[in-house]
Amino acid sequence: MSDYIDDQVAFVVDSWAEAATWPHDPRNAFRTCRQQVDWCSLRAAYLQAWTLYREQPDRYRQMGDRAIERMRGYCSRQAVIARLEPFLSQVIQREHSSALEGTGA
Repeated sequence: MSDYIDDQVAFVVDSWAEAATWPHDPRNAFRTCRQQVDWCSLRAAYLQAWTLYREQPDRYRQMGDRAIERMRGYCSRQAVIARLEPFLSQVIQREHSSALEGTGA
């Protein structure tokens, strides 16, 4: 989330990495981490959001608009296609070249 969340678009909540298991791992081996939320920080963020909403609704709305634009640039259909298309074109080209080599063409 650090790729698209900051204090310009959200009320950032503190957290820390904690050892964890994968939910589907029957061994319950600690092989990953999860972010544990700091509950005091979460409460403070809710209070900040409420205060901003009540006292400065225009700034609150602007923050929401910035968040929408940030997400549009990060994960909209157009943004994903722009990042994925070059990779898929390479894969298709490689597959096409391999197929031609296999046929002796």
